[in-house]
Amino acid sequence: MTRKSFRLLIITVLSIIFFAVIAFGCCNVNAAEEGWVKSSNGGWWYQYADGTYARSEYIDGYWLDASGWYTSGWYGKWKSNSTGWWFEDGKWYPTNQWLKIDKKWYHFSSSGYMDTKKWIGSYYVGEDGAWIEGYKNADGSVGNGSSGNGSGKTIVIDPGHSSVVASGTEPLGPGSTETKAKDSGGTRGTTTGIYEYQLTMTISNKLKTELESRGYTVILTRSDNNTPMSCKDRAEVANNNNADAYIRIHADGSDSSSAAGAMTICITSSNPYISSMHSSSKKLSQCVLDSYCSSTGYKNRGVWETDTMSGNNWSKVPTTLIEMGFMTNSKEDTEMNDATFQTKMVEGIANGIDKYFE
Repeated sequence: MTRKSFRLLIITVLSIIFFAVIAFGCCNVNAAEEGWVKSSNGGWWYQYADGTYARSEYIDGYWLDASGWYTSGWYGKWKSNSTGWWFEDGKWYPTNQWLKIDKKWYHFSSSGYMDTKKWIGSYYVGEDGAWIEGYKNADGSVGNGSSGNGSGKTIVIDPGHSSVVASGTEPLGPGSTETKAKDSGGTRGTTTGIYEYQLTMTISNKLKTELESRGYTVILTRSDNNTPMSCKDRAEVANNNNADAYIRIHADGSDSSSAAGAMTICITSSNPYISSMHSSSKKLSQCVLDSYCSSTGYKNRGVWETDTMSGNNWSKVPTTLIEMGFMTNSKEDTEMNDATFQTKMVEGIANGIDKYFE
């Protein structure tokens, strides 16, 4: 090789290195060190120990865009309340999506709360909410297993009562001359002070998220606590959507503070309005109650068969009403309004619905 050729080769190599550094806008990068790196143009990025860079994620609260650069003005942090944890950046927070935070993936529900201990499709998030790579069920399967029953099925959930009570009366069932109040105000926690309609809405929203993650299509009869709805109107939501199951969420109250436990309610075999639904409604009630009590540890008070519930009588689909526990019992009132315990409640009801469709 001539001296001239050698010089040209050196110049070419140096040029390639020079322009590569300029293009990336950095210098003095050590791929063996993990941490924040400041470029010569003043920008920041985060380098992993393997030499790769954080992209489209939050590190130490700072947002790094798709190119890996820190985006000024974007800073998020974890927040929590009695319901759960969420991640907030200014007025924005993630909903119905995955988000990578400090090298871990988290999934946030439609209400913005971090999901925990559940399958999101074929991905499982643990107790701390982070995705566990390679996680499998005890039988080696991936996903919700029997919860795959949700595919193609519609569940209507009725959060019992409302802050604005529907006034007047309505027939006890189709064609009935006997009437009953359209709704009532429900009970209230003697320890927490929380109204039944607030608890039922909280549980219904969490149950909706859980069932949707299992493949079900879920519809709520009401979306706020300010809309009065009669029991007949609620049942019609299930009828009009041809629901595969109608779940009525309630909590109990009693003059005795020692009364405790859960039960479900369905129609009798001799129901004068829709007796054809007895068998399926009884099965649904039993499945939901057994799974709920297994998950929560609550006393199983059994399935009460009665034709005195207008909300059940007007339903043309398999229906159960669950009394989740007593809000007049200090222990159960406190537990049912605890975010961690509510996970057990929701999983129990969802497992019972899965069991019904097996």
